[in-house]
Amino acid sequence: MLGFRQEIQAMIDAEMKKKNAGAFYNPHLEDINPEHLGGLEERAYRELTSGTLTEKTASELETAAWSHYNPRYSSGAPERQSIREFWGYVKNEVIKNLALEKVRERHA
Repeated sequence: MLGFRQEIQAMIDAEMKKKNAGAFYNPHLEDINPEHLGGLEERAYRELTSGTLTEKTASELETAAWSHYNPRYSSGAPERQSIREFWGYVKNEVIKNLALEKVRERHA
């Protein structure tokens, strides 16, 4: 079983293959370095992949993460870019999942 950072790297690698092939890919994943991600990102990812991450929980986790990272990294630090892109990815996935849920409800 892969660890969290290895799973993220595998996802990034798959998206970059799509990009290199000229196919649609998720641009948020392009600038994520898994080594910059911590426990709150792992929790969000685990809940996202299990289908239990809510918009509220994602927002709370992101706020907690930034309260931890803001004092550590300057605004131009690559770590900040990586973390920002990860949370962008998570938020987009949560929104996509909510939209899909509404579509399923309409067609049920």
